Amino acid sequence: MKRSLLLSVIGLLFTFNSFSQSIPFGNSQDSLKNILVLEFNSADFFANFNVYYYKPTNYNFVNSPILLHIHGLGGSGANISNLTDIADRRGALLIGPTMDTHSDWPYAYTRTDSCWYFYWYVPVIKQLYKHVLLRESRNNIPVYLTGFSAGGQFVTRYMLIRQGIPDSIPIKMAVSVNPASYTFCTDSLNGIEMPYPCGISRDSIISGSLCSGLQTWYLPFECNEHVIQYYNENYGVLIGTADTVNFNPGWTCMDVQGSDRYERARNFYNFSTNDAIARGTTLQWIYDSIVGIAHDGYWMYNTKRNVTDSSTIAETLLFDTPYHPVPQLTPVASFVASDTVVILPNAFVLFSNQSINAVSYLWDFGDGSLQSSESSPVHIYQDSGYYSVTLISCNTCGWCDTLVKQNLIEVKNQNTVNEIYSENFNLQIFPNPFTDKTNFSFFLREPALVTLEITNYLGQTVATLYNEYFTSNEAHTIEFDSKGLNAGIYYCILRSPDFMEFRKLVIIK
Repeated sequence: MKRSLLLSVIGLLFTFNSFSQSIPFGNSQDSLKNILVLEFNSADFFANFNVYYYKPTNYNFVNSPILLHIHGLGGSGANISNLTDIADRRGALLIGPTMDTHSDWPYAYTRTDSCWYFYWYVPVIKQLYKHVLLRESRNNIPVYLTGFSAGGQFVTRYMLIRQGIPDSIPIKMAVSVNPASYTFCTDSLNGIEMPYPCGISRDSIISGSLCSGLQTWYLPFECNEHVIQYYNENYGVLIGTADTVNFNPGWTCMDVQGSDRYERARNFYNFSTNDAIARGTTLQWIYDSIVGIAHDGYWMYNTKRNVTDSSTIAETLLFDTPYHPVPQLTPVASFVASDTVVILPNAFVLFSNQSINAVSYLWDFGDGSLQSSESSPVHIYQDSGYYSVTLISCNTCGWCDTLVKQNLIEVKNQNTVNEIYSENFNLQIFPNPFTDKTNFSFFLREPALVTLEITNYLGQTVATLYNEYFTSNEAHTIEFDSKGLNAGIYYCILRSPDFMEFRKLVIIK
C-alpha cells in the first residue's frame, strides 16, 4: 500500500489539551481512546487503548529515554510491571499501551457497515510518541522498544513496516522476546506461501471479512531496498531456551516456521542471516537466549547471565547494544519552494524536488489544478489564498513516501507594486515574469551589510545588483536590465551576515 493512501485513510489526530501536564512520577494512566480520532466513526476501534506509565524518581527531563513495552495476547499495558526494575536502573520512562484486544498484532481494525477496515499500528504508535513529547515538553526522546509473546510478534512486524515511514519514532534498539512467530522476508518458506504477517507475499489476503478493494492495502514488502533496510535495523531476538512447548497457532505459514517458539527464533535468525547475504548485505541484528527460561515474561526481562551482573540479559541487549545508523534506501519525499508568498497576477512558484531514492513523482499544489508528474515543476497560482502542497515520491518497487506542507503558499492580490512584506528583507520583484527590465525592492528594519545577486539554477552568480552596507530604513529599489541573459528561470538572492538568506524566483521570458 502506498503511504499516501495509508495516511489519508487513517486520518489520525491527537487532541492534546487534556494531557498538557507532565507525566507524574510513579504509576499513572491515560485513556487514549478519547483522543484518537479516525475518519471511520466506530465504537469498536481502540475500545481498550489505554496507556500505562511508570516514571522512576531518577527520570531526567533532558536526556532520559523511553522504554516502550508491548504486552502479550490477553494482557494489558499494566504488564509494564515486569520492567519497572529496568526502568529504575536506566532512569527510563516506561510506557505500556493496551493494544486493542480484538485486533491482530500487525494492525488494528474496526467494523463499519459489516466490513473490516484495517489500520497499520505504525502511525498509532507515532501518535502516542508525539503525545508523550507534548506531556514531557521535549522535542525528541530516544526510544527502546520491546514486546513479549504476541507483543514480540508486534515488534518484528512493526520494525519491518516502519522502514517505509522515514519520520517514525527514533528507535535506538528493539527486541522481540519469545514471540509465537516472526515475519520472514520471503514470499514462501519450504514451499509454503508466506503472506503477511508470516512473510512478504502479497498473493493472499489476511483472514476476515474485508470490504471490496481493501486487498490493495498491502505494502510492497518484497521491495529489495525495503528488506535490506530492515536487515540493517537496530533489532534483536531474545528467546528462552525452555520455551519448547509445541505451539500450533493454526496458520500454515506460521506452523512452517517451527514446532515451538525456541525453534522458530533460531530458524528466523538463521534464515535472515542467509537471506541478507543473498540480497547483498549483512544482517545487523543481535540474537541472544536465556538458558532454562520458558514462556515467562517476568523472568525473560529479569534474569541475569551472572548473579554479579548489574544488568539483566534483556536490559543489556536493549540498552547496551551499540547503536548503528540505518541506511535510508526507501524513498523520502522532500522539496523546497522558491517563494512562500507570491503576488497576483504573476504568482509563480518553482518547487525544487529534494527527494531521495525516488524515480517518479506526483504533485498536488492545493488549488484544484491538474497534478504534475514533473520532478521540479513551476506552478502558477490564479487566486489569492493559502495553499497546501503535497509531493508523493516513489521508487521502482512502487513504495511511496508522501510529504504534505500545510498552508505553504500564500497568494496575495497586488494592491500596489510597492507593497512591503513584514519580513526582515521584504524582497519584491515587479514585474515578474519580465522580458526586458524589472525592479527589485527590499527593506530592512536596521542597518546591515546586504548583497543582492541573480543566479542561475545551478547557483552560479550571473549578476550582482547590490553589495553595500545598508543604512536607511526606507525601501531600496534597483532596476535590472536582463540583456545578455537567456530566457529562463533564475533566482534573486538577498543575503546578509546578520539575517537569513532570502531567495525568490525570477522568470525571464
